[in-house]
Amino acid sequence: MQNDPNEYGKGRGNGNAGINVLISLAQGMAFTVEVFLHRRFGSRFIGRQAAMGLLMILLFVALTPMPGAWAMVLFLLAYAKTWLYARAGVIWRRINKQEYEHTRYSGGPLLMAIVPGWTELTVKRFVEPLLVVLVGGVTWLLVPAMGIYLVMAGVSLFITVNLAEAYERRRAEMMHDAVIEATQRAERFRAMSSGRR
Repeated sequence: MQNDPNEYGKGRGNGNAGINVLISLAQGMAFTVEVFLHRRFGSRFIGRQAAMGLLMILLFVALTPMPGAWAMVLFLLAYAKTWLYARAGVIWRRINKQEYEHTRYSGGPLLMAIVPGWTELTVKRFVEPLLVVLVGGVTWLLVPAMGIYLVMAGVSLFITVNLAEAYERRRAEMMHDAVIEATQRAERFRAMSSGRR
């Protein structure tokens, strides 16, 4: 499944600028947990989301003075390390000409090994967000700042993955419609051509 963060709000005019900003913020927050849950990201997936994720963590720490803010600093350091490791993997695969993933691929879920038989899409749409929300709920009891952040990140993950899936489904439907329309035009053309003879 590819995630094209720049495509969700296209084609609807400027009226959705606010929605696009909210989606970008949700994508950044979702990426801060995706980087721990996935491996082998596409080369263009990491860039903007990673920077937005860094911004989201810093904003959260600055705007929510509550017990456990120290845990968010540790999370920020772990995030930065994991993000840089994922980016290094992308660069290494590019240098060694082993880029097999779509450039906007959101990574392969590590949880696929735990839930065999489930599709990647099901794991990304439901299992991962639920896991992050549950871990956030438990963490909330011990370290409130971290717990609230993880719950928000889990909800963001659910929203962004399902938006990406809806976008991909819409693109497939448009492709399906285009094939039908092309077939109908070809039949009309054949009928017109045979009528001329």
